[in-house]
Amino acid sequence: MVFDTHASSTADDELGAYIDGLQENVIVLIAVADEATYGNHASEEDKMGANLQLISLGAKHPRPAEYRASWALVGYKGPHDDVEWIRQVQAPASQGPSEISVQIPKITGSCM
Repeated sequence: MVFDTHASSTADDELGAYIDGLQENVIVLIAVADEATYGNHASEEDKMGANLQLISLGAKHPRPAEYRASWALVGYKGPHDDVEWIRQVQAPASQGPSEISVQIPKITGSCM
């Protein structure tokens, strides 16, 4: 899925709805390659809804804090009690892509 939160007035809302519609107990990978801070046509309410959905996956700061920065998340939709592998990285503008690596153990019980 692609959500152009820079150019589209509906992408933030669509992103939030997509995350909300995911089944529980799934691993979610998200990458921002250029820009997710501007949202030049989205309402503040839509941006907040998308941010809350990203936080629900384990994001600490759901959008890059810098213009043109890249950002990546390995998140989890479901209870985070025993999930220690959620990771988020950010690279400043002109510093290349955000690269993320994490080992996800075999999960048993309520987490999958």
